[in-house]
Amino acid sequence: MQTQHLDPSERLLGYSIGNPHPHRDKLPAHSGMLAHYMPSGITLHVLLDRCSPVDVHAFRAGERQFGLLPLRGGYIWLMRDGVASWDAPYCPAIEPPENQRLPWADADLGPQTRTGISIILVDERRIVRALKYVSASPDFTRKLAALHAAKFAEAPASRTAWDGEVNRYFARYPNPKDAFQHAVATSEAGE
Repeated sequence: MQTQHLDPSERLLGYSIGNPHPHRDKLPAHSGMLAHYMPSGITLHVLLDRCSPVDVHAFRAGERQFGLLPLRGGYIWLMRDGVASWDAPYCPAIEPPENQRLPWADADLGPQTRTGISIILVDERRIVRALKYVSASPDFTRKLAALHAAKFAEAPASRTAWDGEVNRYFARYPNPKDAFQHAVATSEAGE
């Protein structure tokens, strides 16, 4: 099994359980998920209002499934876990240049290449409550690479156009669990 990332302990460096999230001003205002790409890997930041110890345990122990749903100019990251279903819009063309590319964009994606994903659970006070590192299947990894390239080339005309796409998505799927049946790629999370 080939992975194109840093060691998981390095990937989560800078995030410590019990400490404030270092980029708390970029997190959603309320319960939600944010997808972030950096050269070191993909990170999903999950903010959970009223995060209880039971939620933290369910987040750590629960199985996860990922999905991708294309929109014009971008896509939606979907995740189901032991706590809830989550969604995060991602438009590569409107991200800062250092966050526009997949971490392994120039790598040869062999048939067994899996993408690594760091997941950070944050409570309403913006305190890190749990950290998890998982991987997505080789098929998901290849579909993510193809979708990302296609959507980067199909960049929206403006931020306003992208916001309109996202608003239409949220109107159609107020609950992210309903979007999974329309995902173009899905994967169970592996360790």
